Amino acid sequence: MIPALSFILGTLLASFVGVIAQRLHVAPIVNARSKCLSCSHVLSWKDMMPMASCLLLGGRCRYCQTKFGYSHAFFEFSFGILFAFLAYKYIVHSESLFSYVDVLPLVLQMCITICLGVIFLYDIAHRILPKYFLFTFLLLSLFPLLFRVVETGSYYELFAPVLVALPYLILFLLTLGRGVGFGDVLLFFGVGAILGLSSGFLVFLLSLWIGTLTILPLLYFKVVTKKSLIPFAPFIIISYFLVLFTSFDLNTLTSFIYRVML
Repeated sequence: MIPALSFILGTLLASFVGVIAQRLHVAPIVNARSKCLSCSHVLSWKDMMPMASCLLLGGRCRYCQTKFGYSHAFFEFSFGILFAFLAYKYIVHSESLFSYVDVLPLVLQMCITICLGVIFLYDIAHRILPKYFLFTFLLLSLFPLLFRVVETGSYYELFAPVLVALPYLILFLLTLGRGVGFGDVLLFFGVGAILGLSSGFLVFLLSLWIGTLTILPLLYFKVVTKKSLIPFAPFIIISYFLVLFTSFDLNTLTSFIYRVML
């Protein structure tokens, strides 16, 4: 029941995340009415139901029949799945139900997910990370870091964000900022703060692998060129959630590879 309600909440918030990513630095976010990007017709509530409106209308505008595809519905569904997994991880799967100990991390991770959702869509659309949401993500990432320091009593945890971001920072410096963006360096810093050194560095490796496996076919079929600006934040964010929900870290990965090789 709780994951189902979280799924619905996620789809509703995904619509708002899409609006933010679409209007940020372009149009008012709260006061302005939603319009079709093609015919500028003001959309009603029945045109903006998460997933349902897009599917029922066949991915088209109700008024001008311009085809927009199903990407919004897919994003809303994916966001709902993320929220359902978060509820399962922090509430259903926990030993104590509905205690503040479980609810606070859940709310924090939901806020982090909203920030990452905006960053994900905005980077795809504009090839740059929205600084306000990036800085909000960094601020939120400090809370899990401080909790981990208090829980473990080890101040070495404070170095995790820097060490996770360091390889990408070196790439940024070597390419003089032309090959990779500094926003991605800050994104890795936040990932390291939330997940710690071992899991954070695994996110770094996974993002490189997923990015390479995605980009190489695009280069082969000439969908993109070597000079194309390719958004990397989506690969980082996808890798972050894979590690978050699987609880994988470098030690687990190393043990798995060792068993496979034997």
